[in-house]
Amino acid sequence: MEDPRIHALVLGYWHTIVTPPMVFAELTARVVAEFRERGVEKPVVASLAGDVEVEEACQYLYERGVVAYPYTTEKPVAVLGAKYRWAREAGVLGGGT
Repeated sequence: MEDPRIHALVLGYWHTIVTPPMVFAELTARVVAEFRERGVEKPVVASLAGDVEVEEACQYLYERGVVAYPYTTEKPVAVLGAKYRWAREAGVLGGGT
């Protein structure tokens, strides 16, 4: 999050016995919130794969400003791409038409 060369994050989670989905979600939300408090605002999207527990974890993340989708890897990346295209066209990133 601190690296100025990184403009957004795509996170992937696959349900394991070692790290349940809510542990991943709580840690992710906490780290993103800490950086936002320090003025570091970057888009973060997440894909969570596993059983139905990932649905609750996605909702938890979404409520805390992390766009998260269960059972899919394509949708969060497509959302990030749409946000990038909008920002570019709006002149936020420069190089818009």
